[in-house]
Amino acid sequence: MEIKGSRACGVLAADQFYVVYNTMGNLMKWTPKIERNLKSRLEIRLRKCRRLLPGGAIIMGVGMEMVQRILISDGGLKGNLFSLDDVYESYYYIPFYAEAAIQLRLLGSESDGVRFYRFLCGALKSVNNDRFSPEAGEDENGTPVYFCYLMDLWQIKRIMSLSIRKGGRIFCFTYQAEVLRLLVPKWFQVEAIRPEKVYRYLGWRQ
Repeated sequence: MEIKGSRACGVLAADQFYVVYNTMGNLMKWTPKIERNLKSRLEIRLRKCRRLLPGGAIIMGVGMEMVQRILISDGGLKGNLFSLDDVYESYYYIPFYAEAAIQLRLLGSESDGVRFYRFLCGALKSVNNDRFSPEAGEDENGTPVYFCYLMDLWQIKRIMSLSIRKGGRIFCFTYQAEVLRLLVPKWFQVEAIRPEKVYRYLGWRQ
């Protein structure tokens, strides 16, 4: 289905569906009204055909440095460049790295995504079940813990704006760690997970 003017380049349809965008190495031209129309029409069609629920948008790009450009974007001088908005509840960023295929697999399989999430939560003293909070919970020392391995851009933006100097631990994949250390306040500790260990835990083939 083609919507004239939309920047979408495809759809990932698995347990949920995600509208896929390719920003390459520059911010996309972006018209919220057009993208909202695309999303609505896709929801109607895919729910009829496969009973899929919307999972959000996936933005793919050349490297992890695009995350910083997206998060600080205000739409440009003409207001026609991409910046985070309410068209989608979640925007996930995935770079063109071989190891980043793990994000696609976790997003595509609800059962594996939940299994891995619960595995990480098993190391927490308390788990936060509020889906609108960026915190996953607290560790045994009462330190807030955040899971950023899916690169949910809205979640990262909320963490960036936190003013509480209590600090926190942020878990991500190795290829995401460098840019997160640049983005989040200095009192946060970024801890990297090796993708191959997740493959072994979930019984996936690389």
